[in-house]
This record gives sequence, C-alpha cells and structure tokens, in this order.
Amino acid sequence: MLAVVGPSGLSKTTFLDAMAGRIDQRSLSGQILVNQSPMDATFKCVSGYVMQDDALFPHLTTRETLMFSAQLKLPGSMSNQEKARRVDSLIQQLGLVECANTYVGDEKVRGVSDGERRRVSIGVDLIHDPSVLFLDEPTSGLDSTSALHVMQILSQMAVTHHRTVLLTIHQPSFRLLETNNRILVLARGNVIYHDRISSMVDHFSGLGQTMPTYVNAVEYALDVMEEHQNQHEGLQHLVDYQVSWGYLFIHASMN
Repeated sequence: MLAVVGPSGLSKTTFLDAMAGRIDQRSLSGQILVNQSPMDATFKCVSGYVMQDDALFPHLTTRETLMFSAQLKLPGSMSNQEKARRVDSLIQQLGLVECANTYVGDEKVRGVSDGERRRVSIGVDLIHDPSVLFLDEPTSGLDSTSALHVMQILSQMAVTHHRTVLLTIHQPSFRLLETNNRILVLARGNVIYHDRISSMVDHFSGLGQTMPTYVNAVEYALDVMEEHQNQHEGLQHLVDYQVSWGYLFIHASMN
C-alpha cells in the first residue's frame, strides 16, 4: 500500500492517472512497467480506479449499487447467484452490512453517511477483484474517524487479498500514514521521498534537517520543500538527494 502525498495542484492525480493507464502513453516520457513488462491494454482488466468524487445513483441501495456494478463488470458466464454472493462478501468486507438496504443518497436524497458512501464507491471498483487498486484522495471530505476506517479497510484488503493499493492523500494524519507500507512525496512532478515512513526522519537528517518532536512527518516534508523552493537551486537538491538515497537503499537491501 503506497500513499502519494504532496502540495495541492502539484501532480499527484496526474501521477496516479499515468500509473493507472488513464493517460495516453504517447504523451508521457519514460516507461510504465507492470511486473517488469511494459503496460498494455489488459492492465485495466486487472485494476480498479476510484475517483475522488462519488458517482453513484442516489436512489439505489448499497446492495443494488454493487449488484449493478457486478452485472456490468463480471463475466456473463457467471450466474446471478454467484454475483449476489460476491456482492454479499464485499458488503461484509467493507463493513456495509447495516446500510446494505439503505439508499446511497446524495445532497438531496437522504441516504448513507459520507464514510459509507465512500466505501460503496470503493466497492464498485472492487467487485471484479482487481489485483491493483488506484484511489484518488479516498479520505477527502471525511471526518477523521471515517477517514481512518476507510484506510484501515484498504490496508486490511491489501494484506488479506494480496492486492496492491496506490492512493493519493492530502495532509494525512499520523494514524492515516501508519496504515501505508510506503510513502511517495511529490513536488512539481519530482520525487522528493520514496521509502518507508519510519525512514523519513533519517532521510531528512542527511540533508542537515532536524524534524521537531511531535510534528507530522508529511507536514515536515512539505515545510522542507517550501523552504528549498525559495532558494536559488530550488528543489533540485532534494531530487538529487532522493536519487542517491534510493541507490544506497537498494544496495543495502541486496547486502
């Protein structure tokens, strides 16, 4: 489970769209590899993408919404009974049992809570059991408790279903960060940090920076970026340092 973080408007969603194959590769430089092979059209068959804004029918219940998605995304050779069992299993996994027969709703139609609606959106793209799941700011607009619940469910699914999860997130709390295995910090399309969250303090210490006690690691990283942006060389020093850090990490892992 990888969290992509960074200031607003500085390439997080563009990066996610590129990784998900939603951008024409002819407009990109470099390569996108899936298991060491170039990405092809079949990748979308084994991946799911959850947009930031929920696009659901307000007058359908949670169960009806997931069943509608099952009818669209699961093979025609699969019986309705099998699809219904898949929906029931997903409702259990997402903690939606209590609102299974409640309207999804929206601003005008009374329905499930914001956190439950977000989980329904995730379920719509999980119904075909993708190996890779992309989510654009899945905690946006949620209170801290609902956001943590969503992240914990995603983390649990990544482990129990051997699923790769990539998501963007804006100003996450420390508890949200702990649900991720790795973090990728972006600034203006540049990778500033890519490693475990627990290694972030050591990483920035090598730059001569000392992270104050009780400060959120991501907020600290964003402060460091802002500080360097105002200097003559800009972010280049941070980018070069990340390249050398990654090189040392790879060799340490091999040894």
